Amino acid sequence: MEPVSVTKRQEHQMEVAVMKMLRFPLGVSRKDKVRNEVIREKLTTGEFSAKLREARLRWWGHLIRSEATCVGRRVMEEEEREVKKEMD
Repeated sequence: MEPVSVTKRQEHQMEVAVMKMLRFPLGVSRKDKVRNEVIREKLTTGEFSAKLREARLRWWGHLIRSEATCVGRRVMEEEEREVKKEMD
């Protein structure tokens, strides 16, 4: 999964969709009032937001290890320069 910019609202919407998909194989509906933690525990899955954070960190590590001529790394370095200029 390549990380993209995601707002808190979009992250929440994705979390809701994932929970819908996790409830279905267990035959549990929202009317049953089963907590999300219980469902995740039964299926041994983690939170979607944690997976998203993990993917972002993995991508960042990939950029750090890439060559200086790589487009992604050049963009990242340029953004760092712009942030430093704004702070000065």
